Amino acid sequence: MGRVPKQGTIQPQTRRGRKTAVVHLQVEKWRELKVIAALTDATLDKLLQDGADMVIEKFRRTRAT
Repeated sequence: MGRVPKQGTIQPQTRRGRKTAVVHLQVEKWRELKVIAALTDATLDKLLQDGADMVIEKFRRTRAT
């Protein structure tokens, strides 16, 4: 049998394979994102992931040309 891991060292299943990115937003932008999240029944996390996907896609197209 292996050792028991220290408390807090096992990542929850939903976080495995992911990394954290911290962004500091102006209060107005944060509030607008919260409103958009409420109107679209999405989470702030989902909106920011979608935004990251759009930036990545934009730069893939730019690099390809």
